[in-house]
Amino acid sequence: PIFTGFLHDDINWIDNGRPLPVDNFTVTIYDNTSLLEIKTTDEISFIGKSLNVIVSKICQNCGINVINQDKLKDYIVPAFIIDSNKRYSEPLEDLLFQYGFTYYFNGYGEMDFLYLKDSSEPALTLDENDMLTGLEINRTSKSYTGVTVTYNNLVKKINEQVYFEGNGLDDDNRIIPIVVMPGQYWPYDSDPRIEASEGQVYQKFESGYAEAYTLYNGEKKYRRSSKTTLVYTENHHFNLDSWDSGLTVDRTEFGSCKSSVRLLNKTDKELHIRELGIRADAYYRSDDIVINYGTTDRTYEYQALYIYDSSAASQFAAFLSRFFTGASFIINCRTSFGIPLGTKCKVDTGISGFTANALVISCEYDSRNKLYKT
Repeated sequence: PIFTGFLHDDINWIDNGRPLPVDNFTVTIYDNTSLLEIKTTDEISFIGKSLNVIVSKICQNCGINVINQDKLKDYIVPAFIIDSNKRYSEPLEDLLFQYGFTYYFNGYGEMDFLYLKDSSEPALTLDENDMLTGLEINRTSKSYTGVTVTYNNLVKKINEQVYFEGNGLDDDNRIIPIVVMPGQYWPYDSDPRIEASEGQVYQKFESGYAEAYTLYNGEKKYRRSSKTTLVYTENHHFNLDSWDSGLTVDRTEFGSCKSSVRLLNKTDKELHIRELGIRADAYYRSDDIVINYGTTDRTYEYQALYIYDSSAASQFAAFLSRFFTGASFIINCRTSFGIPLGTKCKVDTGISGFTANALVISCEYDSRNKLYKT
């Protein structure tokens, strides 16, 4: 975020009278970005949703009023997930930035958005008649010669086994059953009396999908794919043939990357579980793909978690090169009027001959000198 805009302050002090009237003076300032520092209670998952739907959901969870979210509706995000107990701020910033946006808070504390890739003509010209004396221009050379963006491929697997639990086989290749006694819960530590003190029991899904490979002798084997990350699951179901009739599903909670399933033996005899198998349609982030912009002598490297398309990755790499290669200018000036954040300006310094297109990222009022520092 380039600016947080709306501030709220709490000021407290103790007055002890003369000769030292003020003691223990404390000022606390809050800005609205702090609302994004809360953590998720549950995982947040979206597949193939527009950018404005995802951002609106995050803002709703954080108690933030958002405006102009229609700017984001034309951008479809193939996969987006925030795990439980994670802060909202970093995923939101990464997501918006990878699609060319940043957010800020206006004077009413509402979240608004800037499209950083905007190539339109400047809305305002600042010349020597607008800028007061003391104009500062700083040129910074960049140490990078190019940009490397690593993006992802999204793989969907139908009816994939995402979880398995069992005792395996004995010496005679017979399945060793799990025994559940009458009135008993399984998994055993999911008994409500245990969970009350130890916490709820979850089954974490496998990060990779099942793939076949062949040994040198021609023998086929199976393994979980490496360098893949499970991002979303849907349409979950059990392998019901793997346990005795009479076992009932006492709790079923399916998430994107985990579940909380509990079975209960309601009969008066022991029952057997040969496996707990959970299948689902699953989406995996895999095959990190690299795209370069500029020369590869010294590249700035960026991992794009929410880009799954080569054209979007190429545009993003070109966009980043504006910030990390070549040179950039930072212009500090003083004006008699305020300029809204995000305004694209043409700066013309006049006699020095310097001109540039610039983006206003800060505009603060100096009450002592009655002017704006921009």
